[in-house]
Amino acid sequence: MNEEPKNPSTFVKVWLVLLILLNAYFLISAVLGVLSPQKALETSGLQMTSSSFQLIAMGLALVNIAGIVGAILVFMWKKIGFWLMVAAAVAGILLSLVIGLSAIILPLVLAIGVVILAILIWPKMKTMS
Repeated sequence: MNEEPKNPSTFVKVWLVLLILLNAYFLISAVLGVLSPQKALETSGLQMTSSSFQLIAMGLALVNIAGIVGAILVFMWKKIGFWLMVAAAVAGILLSLVIGLSAIILPLVLAIGVVILAILIWPKMKTMS
């Protein structure tokens, strides 16, 4: 019998590391938005209260943490990790839409990364636990 391996390929591992790094960068950006909302609002030119911006930035930070945890679970070849990454990408896009269309580019990059990950692992999804 020829069993499928119980771990991701090297290319998938490299892709997951890239997604973890992107999520970490966006997490740092969100945390900086929470810590200094006035400066972030001045820089971006958004018209919203600093407390609203802090709330959205906290949500984006949680979304990025979920994306990192999801990628780690996919490293461990757990199917739930992939679905966690999908949910985090969708939530990131929705939260960014609250801020404005100009803020949606970064979550779209992560969503495209998750779509590419899906293409890479979909044929082997049955071997995931």
